[in-house]
Amino acid sequence: MSPELERIGQLAQADPKLRFTALAHHLDEEFLRETWEGLNKRGAAGVDGLSMSAYAENLDVNLKDLVQRLKAHNYQAPNVRRTYIPKAGNPEKLRPLGIPTVGSHCTSTQGFFGILGAAVPSAHRMGPGAGSHTLPRWRPDAVPDR
Repeated sequence: MSPELERIGQLAQADPKLRFTALAHHLDEEFLRETWEGLNKRGAAGVDGLSMSAYAENLDVNLKDLVQRLKAHNYQAPNVRRTYIPKAGNPEKLRPLGIPTVGSHCTSTQGFFGILGAAVPSAHRMGPGAGSHTLPRWRPDAVPDR
């Protein structure tokens, strides 16, 4: 993991009220590869129709392209494919389920926390009461630019 991402984790742990924004430019190919390794490879294809196995066939090229778009600030997460699955306990009723694209999944909050893991206080992780509003706040002096 890069020193910048390690520093972000340290700052988040030291001050739970700290907020960060625009962290995408700190993600590199190594980080996204680590995130990829932690993903469920059995996931369904998103709106782009690209499955996990198809993405893996050209993983190096796909990750390199994703990093270039992130660093150029022209990455925009695509729409999420919505499907409906039976509700637990009442299979006659359906609930919506969002299926992101593989690239979007690599850059998601879950992937980010999956790698930073212990460096991020549990209050910021997924679960009841957690979400983007509980993430550490960004400070101009918090993360050094390259």
